[in-house]
Amino acid sequence: MRRIFIGDLHLQDERPDITEGFIRFIREECLRCDELYILGDLFEAWIGDDERADLSERVAWELQRLRRPGKFFIRGNRDFLIGKDFCALAGLTLLPDISEVRLGRSSAVILHGDLLCTADKKYQKYRRTVSNPFLQKCFLALPLSIRKRIASGMRKKSRSENSVKPLELMEVSDSEVLRIMTARQCSVMIHGHTHRPLIRDYNTEIFQANSLYLPARRYVVGAWDKEFKYVRADGDEVKLITARLDGRYAL
Repeated sequence: MRRIFIGDLHLQDERPDITEGFIRFIREECLRCDELYILGDLFEAWIGDDERADLSERVAWELQRLRRPGKFFIRGNRDFLIGKDFCALAGLTLLPDISEVRLGRSSAVILHGDLLCTADKKYQKYRRTVSNPFLQKCFLALPLSIRKRIASGMRKKSRSENSVKPLELMEVSDSEVLRIMTARQCSVMIHGHTHRPLIRDYNTEIFQANSLYLPARRYVVGAWDKEFKYVRADGDEVKLITARLDGRYAL
């Protein structure tokens, strides 16, 4: 079974080239896979499923017409308000923030990745606040015009703070990575969020449900620009693939 993992597309009207590249990707590369996993930040911003924007409706239509692979979505820190209505429109199965998938002999834990940045206490406090179902319900009850202004202000503030934030605060905690992998009995982790694609091996073996001990390895998908990186898994064989928006791929 072939599975593809992508994330951090940050689709927005200001970058139509990424939207076109994504549509080309799902029409070509995803037709050759069995399951597609989108690990958050599909959109740069999301203020509610009731906003019927041309961009989101086109993306939903393209995903819906992709009949062959199963399609799964984990919310990111930019589109954490994506709900069941959009997922139904796009044919996506909404997964919990931390989920698991079987890859041959091993199991993989998949997530957006912001939960791993435990050194950034301020952000983690913010994340807990905006994840509160009651506060989300209150925000979604506001008129769209007000939600747009609030979201725009929050994005500007986030960009300003991130520009001066120490790099170590925006990196994942290896101890948190291994804690989650051990608790979930998964020797593979796949995530995004950091915009720094890599393959990281750990000097640790993780006990699997099939009574095997396998070395821990972490894969990070890359943000989409003229070039991006995604993970392709064919059973036990997992690769980090480099691709371009024009459809060219290389290992």
